[in-house]
Amino acid sequence: MITSPAQIDPNAEQDILDGMFETEEGQSTVGKGDEANLKGYLNISEKFKDLDPAEGLARTVQSREGVLIGNIKKITDQNATLLKDSQFLAELTTNPELRQAFIAKTNPELIQDVDSQVQNVLRKEFPDFKPVDEEKSDIQSKTSKYFRRQNRLYDTLENSSSNKSVELS
Repeated sequence: MITSPAQIDPNAEQDILDGMFETEEGQSTVGKGDEANLKGYLNISEKFKDLDPAEGLARTVQSREGVLIGNIKKITDQNATLLKDSQFLAELTTNPELRQAFIAKTNPELIQDVDSQVQNVLRKEFPDFKPVDEEKSDIQSKTSKYFRRQNRLYDTLENSSSNKSVELS
């Protein structure tokens, strides 16, 4: 057991660092182009220059590790959010009921119920008109035309797969 820094082999630090970047076969996992970056990474931070070199290097690595772990957590959280959003958008494009509910919640004036759509078209085609029940049986009357048009509009909407994609005219 080591009880003081004097008992540490001066070459132990380099052996430990060499061992960190080797595979079981003893081959380095660091590419030749990465060696310069690795040496820069293993330099002791200015904050820890006053400490023992082994302690300074350990604190430097620990400090950098903390920053990297924080960045990884942040990126992981962002990735989870983006994945959730992309799944929602994929379902939104393929599920007409979800799309209709989404539009109804975010922009309700874009969606009207069937009765409102029919009434809006009838108001445009028959402005200021009030149907009279007695005229329903007369095929030539305006009331009869009104109710036939109303029935055709309802049929058009009921036969469509989605009443939002049908233009009533």
